[in-house]
Order: sequence, then structure tokens, then C-alpha cells
Amino acid sequence: MRSDAPFLVLQAYRENSLAVYATDLDGELLAQLGTSSDQGTHSQAWLQAPNTPWPQSAIPDAKGASAWVWPDGQALVALQGASGWDLISYDAERGRVWQLLQSVQQMKVLAWVSAREFLAAYEQDGSPGLLAGGVEADEVVDLGSRAGARSEVALSPDGRQATFQNDGLIVASTDGRSANRQPGAFSSLTISPDSRYLYYSTGHQLIRSDVDGRNARIIAEVGRNDRIWPMSASESYLAVQQQVGGDFDLRVMTPSGEVLSRAGRSSSAYWAHYLPSKQGLLIAVNENGQWQLDLADMKGENRRTLAQDMQDFSANPMPDNRRLVVAEERDYRWSLTLHDLQRDERQVLVQDVHRVWLLAANADRLIFAIQGDDGWSLQATNLVDGQTTELDAGASQGYPSAFFMPNGNEIIYEADEGIGVEQTALPDGQVLIEESFAGGIYRVDLQDPAPMLIRAGVNLLGASLVR
Repeated sequence: MRSDAPFLVLQAYRENSLAVYATDLDGELLAQLGTSSDQGTHSQAWLQAPNTPWPQSAIPDAKGASAWVWPDGQALVALQGASGWDLISYDAERGRVWQLLQSVQQMKVLAWVSAREFLAAYEQDGSPGLLAGGVEADEVVDLGSRAGARSEVALSPDGRQATFQNDGLIVASTDGRSANRQPGAFSSLTISPDSRYLYYSTGHQLIRSDVDGRNARIIAEVGRNDRIWPMSASESYLAVQQQVGGDFDLRVMTPSGEVLSRAGRSSSAYWAHYLPSKQGLLIAVNENGQWQLDLADMKGENRRTLAQDMQDFSANPMPDNRRLVVAEERDYRWSLTLHDLQRDERQVLVQDVHRVWLLAANADRLIFAIQGDDGWSLQATNLVDGQTTELDAGASQGYPSAFFMPNGNEIIYEADEGIGVEQTALPDGQVLIEESFAGGIYRVDLQDPAPMLIRAGVNLLGASLVR
């Protein structure tokens, strides 16, 4: 069925298997996407921007299927059955469902820009393969046995170049028209966000090439018993980790290899990541079991501490790219803090809870789930006035995912009550036992919270809402 409206990708138990399908926001069926006979547990897909401003895995793990869904009405669905994995593509606007891979082993979607620009590694009959989505057409390109399902793979942000290691470094265009190969063993593939440069490491050498693999040159080198590798790249700078003996050092370089700054020696490895829109470089290091999180400028200089003395943390940029939300664990309890990077201000949103999960954000609101002493709660913070509102509470397994509606004032979310068991007495005296998802999918107006049930007994794999 053709649809240019928003849709949901759901899964539900049907006759001892898991059925995956697409529905509209009223819960009406749009397309059957397949079934999975697998009863094991598999991590749900990472939900990718722009549906949410950061990747967020579901809690708890979903069963049987994974989905990757985009606002333009495209989706990929992976299903595991008795004979292996299937990969399905769905185009809602054209009402089209087609199969990309069938009955393969160890299938894994490795990287994606859209449903037409993705990489999936797999094995079939003992031979590895790499599938690339077509850049300008619906067709996919099988890059053949050039990469195994376990090899390191990178996809350029524009979706046009795939880089992977298999008996040398191979850079292939995702339309299948060209490929460059460099012999040797390489690792830590990093591509600049403008899809201009590819950085990688031989172990003791740091190499930069054009994104298509040409014009490779060594830009930094350490002793053969030491290591150097790229961590994060911006359009103009590169954060590099160096290990000499038992010590680590973080350096910021230009693409030509000129060192601009050093973080200093540490007994443990650094974590570094460039924020979008040139808001700076996040730097974290763990000393004696305690994390410290700093923000530096693009050159790695002028550092200031955002949080310290943490057991664990997560840091995620907001859609406006000037604020950062940080979840912090101390003494086995969590807090959530919003940092204004331009004003150097911070606001504590929640503290002293068992767990906190970031789910979605737009320019006006932040949606998150917390597990407190009294159970799970779904909450929204108004970023204009700083007020927090409880949207729902009491789901025994939490709130795995939430998505904003196009108007920005409503969300779709899942309340997870775990797995239920239904027993039906048959005429011959036997008892039919069937599992079912408890909880359901809801829609709520953030200005006047009153959740409305869309569909019960389902698990939400993804949503295409901003059309």
C-alpha cells in the first residue's frame, strides 16, 4: 500500500513466530515485512539521526528482528529465521517491499546514511560478502568476497565510498564502478565529515589518503613497538591517540600531520570526539577508575572540565549543536545534566536514580526515561523554561524508544511490560501456549499529557515520522 504519511515498524508474536510489519499512526496495516522464527534475543537496531539526535539502543533487547528507519519513508529490516538472516527494504511512498539478502549467515548492517546508502556484511555458504546500497538508484551492489563479516568497515558520510580491510585495505565506490587496494594490515578507519579524507593506521604509522584511497601518505610515525591511530576527525583537524610504552597521549593535528596540541601523558587511553558545528572536542580520560570529561576548542586547546569523578558517563549533543546532555554515574546512581556550551552554564535535570536513558530531543524539548526507587518513568524537559513533566509511569521494563511527531509537540513512544504468556484450551484437551509482547505503542501531546494507545502487544522497531 502506498503511503506518503508517517509510519511505524512494529513486531509482534504470531503463531509462535515474530511478524514484522508497517502501520500508520492509527495502527492500520500498511505492509507485511516478514517473519522471524528465531526465539533468541538480539540487540535492537540503533536509532539514527535525524529521527533522534543521537544513536540510542533499545532497552531491553528486542527479539528476532532489527530495523533502520528514516524520515523519508525508507526502512531496512533484518530478520533471522531457521535458515539464516534475511534483509528487507521497504519504500512506503511507493508501497514497495523487496528482498536484498536471503538465508545468509552472520549478517550485520555495519554502516548507513540512508536506506539507499548502507553497508551490510554477511556470509553465505562459507564465503564472505559485502552489500552496498545504491547511491543514485534502488539497486544494491554486491561487493563480493572482498570483505568478511568481521572485518573493520567504514562508510563515507556521503555514502559513496566503502573502506574495509581484507588482505589489504580496499576502498570501493558503493556503485561498484571503482576500487583501490593497498596491501598490508590496517585499522582504525576514520573519515572526515566532509567525505574528503580517509585516515587509518598500520600500528606505528598514521596514514592519510583521499576518501577514494588515492594519494596515500604517512603523516605521523612512532617507534615500531609503539602505536598511533586516529580517533575523531573534523573538516580541518584530527584527534590522534598515541601509545608509547605504557603511556597514552592525545594529540590534535592538521590533515598534513602538524601537531597543534597535546593532552599530556596518561596511564589509560583517552576518549575523544569532535562535536558538530565546530563546538569543540570532547576529551575524556579514566584515571584510577574515575572519568573526567573536558571540552576543548577545535585545536584541542583551552580545555574546561564539564564533569569529573564519574564511574561511567554518556555525552550527547543536542539538535541545536550548542548544548550537550551528559548522563553521569557516581556511587552506582545516575544524574542527567544539560550543558550550555556557549554560556558555560549547566542545569541538573534529574539526579540520584538507578538508570537514565536519553530517547529523543528537538529544539524545544528533551525526552528521557529514568528508573527511580519507585520504578520507571517517562519524562520531558522543556528547554525554554527548564520545567520537567512526567508523561507516563509504571512500565515494568521501561520505555525503550520515543520519536517526535512533525509538529514537535507530540511524541510516539513504547511502554514495555515484558513478555506475556497466553494459554488457550483446545477441543482435544491440549493447551496452546503463546508468547506476546505486553505493553504497547502510545501517542501523547506534550502540552497536555494524556497518553493514547495506538496498538497493544507490539514492540516498536522504528518510526518514520518527519516527512
